[in-house]
Amino acid sequence: MTKTSVILAAESKIQRMKVYQSLVHVVHNVSLTQYKLWLLLLQHVKTHQPDKSDTAIHDWEISHAAINRLLGIHRRTISATVQDLQALRKTDLVINILDKDNRGWQSFFSFIGEFSVNKKDALIQFNMPDALVEMVRSNDESLNAMFLMLNWSVFSHMSNKYDAMLYKLCKDYEGIGQTAYIEIARLRLYFGMEDTDYTRVNNFISKCIKTPIKRLNQNETVDIQIDTLFQRQGHKIHSIKFLISKKENVSPLPLFEPATLHPAFLYSRVAYSLEEQEKLLAQFDTIEIQYTIKRANQYIDGLKEKNKEANIGGVYNKAFQECWGKDIAEQRKTAKRTQLQVEQEQYGVREKKEQEQKRREKREQKARAQREIQIQAWQQLPADKQTQVKTVLLQGLSAFNQSFARSYFEQNNWELLFLKFRQEMQQAMAQVKEQETISGKGRQPENSPMQNKKSTGTKSKLKAVSAKMGAGVKTSAISVVESSVVLSDEPPKGSISVDEIAFKKAQINHFTNGEIDEAALKRNLNAFSLLRSGSITLEDFCLVTEWVIERG
Repeated sequence: MTKTSVILAAESKIQRMKVYQSLVHVVHNVSLTQYKLWLLLLQHVKTHQPDKSDTAIHDWEISHAAINRLLGIHRRTISATVQDLQALRKTDLVINILDKDNRGWQSFFSFIGEFSVNKKDALIQFNMPDALVEMVRSNDESLNAMFLMLNWSVFSHMSNKYDAMLYKLCKDYEGIGQTAYIEIARLRLYFGMEDTDYTRVNNFISKCIKTPIKRLNQNETVDIQIDTLFQRQGHKIHSIKFLISKKENVSPLPLFEPATLHPAFLYSRVAYSLEEQEKLLAQFDTIEIQYTIKRANQYIDGLKEKNKEANIGGVYNKAFQECWGKDIAEQRKTAKRTQLQVEQEQYGVREKKEQEQKRREKREQKARAQREIQIQAWQQLPADKQTQVKTVLLQGLSAFNQSFARSYFEQNNWELLFLKFRQEMQQAMAQVKEQETISGKGRQPENSPMQNKKSTGTKSKLKAVSAKMGAGVKTSAISVVESSVVLSDEPPKGSISVDEIAFKKAQINHFTNGEIDEAALKRNLNAFSLLRSGSITLEDFCLVTEWVIERG
């Protein structure tokens, strides 16, 4: 017999588990399946000697098939088990959370230690924290007295976490018939709840205490009956005491191998062989089987409430012959499709709103960037120029708007000024600039003979200048103006001033919608050097920038 078959044979005989009582009172911050897996590994540690051979990677080895058999999970992949083992290794374990042994000590470590997986042979080797190994393998009489007999057949078939945790807790106190009063906060910790789970006490008691207890008491395979006493502080429930009694006439669970149980038959009260399950699965889909079993169980419960005998096998046969769950299954499928369509429509509306919001934010960001550049150009103007611009602006505004503009000037609130009067400020600055150019530089009015003469040969001159400036006329011109403001407060050679450079920068930003290419700026900083060194003239510089502005 192979090592794997020996492990399978030994594991399949487990019907009842001894669990050290402190291990019953742990923080359940893992899933129910992960907790069941952990209990199985503890039982394996207790019943098997550690492997200390040179070929062993870790102390204990168990087959994946044995885990599936004991968990009662059909066709569970080894990858899913590995994910659960990883969660157990990474999660902190708090021992003796309810302090039943009155020692006052709580212990903190991982659920399991390191582990390795052989996917080819479907074997798992693992280590346990030393403290856990000592607990489950100790021969001390005082420790052995703390062991609990847990009916694994019942526990392993529970699919609700709170059902299983309450059953395990109350089973521990079955001998004395009641627990002490346990505070709500400590119960929440025992269940492994987050702070955001069932924050209202009434919801917690309804969902995590009353409903699970009702299911346990109605479950004919559960061997204990549970009642509760509540202790209040004022009007608020503060603590809960559980009263436990042995249930009479308990129906034993079907004696079939757990590994052969398909999830569709999880709540079946009739034991179906593997062949019978496969036959029904070929005839019905999983959801139809689940709802047929549910309807059959409801019918049986209804007969019992009326004190009538129920032939469970006969009811199940009729339920499957007439497929009692087909209508409900179809309704659920339709509802699921409808819900999916609603979710898709809601997602489309939400996505459209999000896209519109992004576009709006982008427009606002762009407008804000333009205002900042214009404000910067305004602030760089000398005081006399600012006065001229203010005068021109106020002359062009209505009396109503003049009061707003004056208050913005008095408060130096340039943000609101350019937000409300951006276009008017731009026109006023351009008008003052034009007047300065005509009077200060002798610039001729438009369409004058001098202006027409200057335009002669524009194309050829632009071509020559752009060749000197590198990457392209438009980009280089922007870079020149941008560089002149960034690199120096001094005017370049010639008669152009700092405020003129700032003004041209604002103009170019306006006509290019503020989209200055920062990468191009860094590549073409040499263009400003050409201007300062005299390689290109101020006339060429102005010609290029004006050409860019005229063509947007």
